[in-house]
Amino acid sequence: MNDSNQTLITFEQVDSWFFRESRPHGSVGANALSSVFPPPTRSLMGCLRSHIGNQYFQKHPNKSWDDLSTLTNLKQVIGDATKLGCLKPRGVFVKTHIQNIERYYLPAPVSVCRKNHETSENKTVYFSLQLTDKPYQTDLGIKRLVELPLSVEGNSDLKGAKPLEDVWLSKEAWQLVLQGKLDAISQIAAAVQEQDDFISEEYRLGIQVDPNNRSVVDGKLYQTTHIRLDPNTSFVMPVTMDNKIVSMVVDDNFLNTRHLVRLGGEARMANLYFEQSTSKFLPMPPANLTVKQGKNKKVFMIYLLTKLMMQTDSWLPKNFTESESGWSGSINGIDLTIMSACIGKAHREGGWDQLHHIPRPIQSYIPAGSAFFIQVNDSIDDHTLISKLHGQSLNENDEWGEGIMLVGQLISHDK
Repeated sequence: MNDSNQTLITFEQVDSWFFRESRPHGSVGANALSSVFPPPTRSLMGCLRSHIGNQYFQKHPNKSWDDLSTLTNLKQVIGDATKLGCLKPRGVFVKTHIQNIERYYLPAPVSVCRKNHETSENKTVYFSLQLTDKPYQTDLGIKRLVELPLSVEGNSDLKGAKPLEDVWLSKEAWQLVLQGKLDAISQIAAAVQEQDDFISEEYRLGIQVDPNNRSVVDGKLYQTTHIRLDPNTSFVMPVTMDNKIVSMVVDDNFLNTRHLVRLGGEARMANLYFEQSTSKFLPMPPANLTVKQGKNKKVFMIYLLTKLMMQTDSWLPKNFTESESGWSGSINGIDLTIMSACIGKAHREGGWDQLHHIPRPIQSYIPAGSAFFIQVNDSIDDHTLISKLHGQSLNENDEWGEGIMLVGQLISHDK
């Protein structure tokens, strides 16, 4: 095993969890605060980093968190309030374990829709939104849009079809999406799961306490919505780490031990453990990625597996400019053009600043599952595209696992 490698960290529920949404307590007209699903990466990383720090201070009782700035080895592992150490997350996903079968679930692409047909077979048809044949005048200029196909599997009645929102696809189903074989998704067991298949909600009533005298504050009741996972469900977070650096901070058996930790709002209990084999959760790219378009162009899809904040004030990556075919620029050294995109509702996330004991500013992200229609020169071979993009972050110098990309074939049902 290499010194720098990826580990899959599993979080199992002991008690109900609460990961507060972006609205603050006491917001005008608000009802119960909802819990975010899946939990924010920062919450899980905060839990992991705190636990490693606490383990370190148990071994070194003469040190404490106040000494972190001087503890070089510990800072190299867990970082500090401004940056991470050698532990780098790669997203948060869902794992189920039913009848000795493990399945990994990833956020579904918003470009994929489904139509339930009321027939004796009760068949569900999955299909993808596709590019229009010609560009249209829009507020962004003359651009190609996305549209419903005229027919799918010989069926032209697509009324009532809906995008896959709050839906999770198994790794095997994602594999079919990347290969453009959407018609085979319905043949896979447990391929598509709703959010409610993983969790149930529990409402809790709380009171505000004056920290100075530990007394109840009059009129300060609040209601929260906790989540309770299905007994066969857990969260997984792939993390890259440097084993040599980590071994200088924790015991030799740390990575082989189950740990009881506090997680999320109200510090609820969870079990945490490590798995060294991580390739099993990520779908493989298709053998034939691109499709020829015109004389010297070819096209394919990029899907976001995790949320993303662009390093600009728009939905476009940094240094992308308008071009004849869409918006052109470079991602990880690959020159490409974004012809169009399917982007879901903005993901809003805040959090808690543990150093200053104040809420973190609420920020808007492009959500996981967003899809981009990509055009490149045919001189770039598929192997290069896959090695530079698949499983990599769209943003340069990313350390939080934002904008992890999957590449797949461009799907066209009418052509």
